[in-house]
Amino acid sequence: MLNYALKRRILFSAYWTIYSGSTFSSPTGFYTYNHRTIPIFDKKNNDRLPTYRRLDVAFKFVLNKKPDARFRHDLTFSIYNLLGHKNIVAVNFNHSLNDKGNPVIKANLLAESELVATRAYLLQFFPSLTYKMNL
Repeated sequence: MLNYALKRRILFSAYWTIYSGSTFSSPTGFYTYNHRTIPIFDKKNNDRLPTYRRLDVAFKFVLNKKPDARFRHDLTFSIYNLLGHKNIVAVNFNHSLNDKGNPVIKANLLAESELVATRAYLLQFFPSLTYKMNL
């Protein structure tokens, strides 16, 4: 974490987060029973998601010109995941994908289909503006 006062009323902060990806149980095979595809798991937590990392930054503007004012007003502009890294939070096994790569739920659930691993991502880039008043 880095906090730096650019000026008396302008503060900059940056926060770097990195940790190894979470473990999850991925199927090692599949079998068909009663026209349904059943996953086979040989052990728990046999796979790991990629490394999670993000950089958050913020600029805080103190709106009061006098430090001893009765009310304190701050305006903060922040960006979550400034670098826009795609952090995977889950892996799902869906039956099929459309042309755009999105999962499709077929009308005929008894039909044979190939399972495809899809990934769910957290927010890539998220700016925000916050106003705060302290009494």
